Amino acid sequence: MLKEIENALILGKAKSGKAAQNLLNSRNINNTILDDQDINNEEFRNLCVNKNFSHCIISPGFRNSHSWLSIIKSFQIPIIPELELGWSCFNGFTIAVTGSNGKSTALKWLYETLILSESDVVIGGNYGTPVCELAMINPNAKFILIEVSSFQLEHANLFKPDIAVLLNIYPNHLDRHNNMLEYISTKCKIFGTYNNSANVCIIPFIKKKIIKKYTHGNRNWKTFGITKEADIFFEKGIIFKKNKKLVNLSKTFFGEGFLGEHTGPAIASVIDECSLSIHNLYTSALSFVNLPHRLEFIRKNRGISFINDSKSTNLTSMIAAVESCNQPIRLLVGGQLKENNINFI
Repeated sequence: MLKEIENALILGKAKSGKAAQNLLNSRNINNTILDDQDINNEEFRNLCVNKNFSHCIISPGFRNSHSWLSIIKSFQIPIIPELELGWSCFNGFTIAVTGSNGKSTALKWLYETLILSESDVVIGGNYGTPVCELAMINPNAKFILIEVSSFQLEHANLFKPDIAVLLNIYPNHLDRHNNMLEYISTKCKIFGTYNNSANVCIIPFIKKKIIKKYTHGNRNWKTFGITKEADIFFEKGIIFKKNKKLVNLSKTFFGEGFLGEHTGPAIASVIDECSLSIHNLYTSALSFVNLPHRLEFIRKNRGISFINDSKSTNLTSMIAAVESCNQPIRLLVGGQLKENNINFI
């Protein structure tokens, strides 16, 4: 992909945009980086005329509805997400994870499982380190683990992970995506385009009909869930593949509730598809320490445990957190409501 870029426009000066610029600079590719505070629409249009950009690299912070995007499309400048640009530089095995809730926790657990047997693993994307930055650090890593948000997938075209995982899908980011159907369609771009499919597509069994509806072309589907009809399923703390017990997670962080029903069988599916040690999955689950602000234990005072779950930014995430508590709770909530319709609860 880099060989095709002669003169790039980069939209967004935050860490994703700067990572893309650093990658292009390392290959001596001409580029211009802008935020929308820098110039107005007329100045932007004139810049596109004068610079004759070959490609536009877009950061996830730029909305698809931004006025500059229509100008770029009028000049027929190809749009490449920062995610896709960085990913194109890797030579290793790509595992990409998306979902409405639990992406970071799932990716961290997967990373900690892989490094028990493989030292050459990089992790990033929406998880923290931009993919373009990872590509500069270690483009020959054996495994590349990428957390992918719907914002990063809006303009994806060539992105094709070896294993693509959709953990779950609930109403989220509808303040950016026009409606739920657009949100689902965007999420499903993790599985590739019509002629450009991920090698293995891991999805929740209960959502397979709607996911397949919004995914073009045939796919190698693998399902997970709490029903025995799924390829890999969770039951009473144990992960099964058909009738074979894979691993008992009942005494681990992933042994019950939302994490057991979603994250457990999903990540077990990845490990199974990679033919890696399922025992390492159990070992990493035993020692797992959750990320900050995600069901984070703060302290215990007068017999009351205080839990910080401020990373929950939508109602379904909050519900998952509540369902993970096995004792009576007092719930303190606040913030801006993302959902226009809460009848799904």
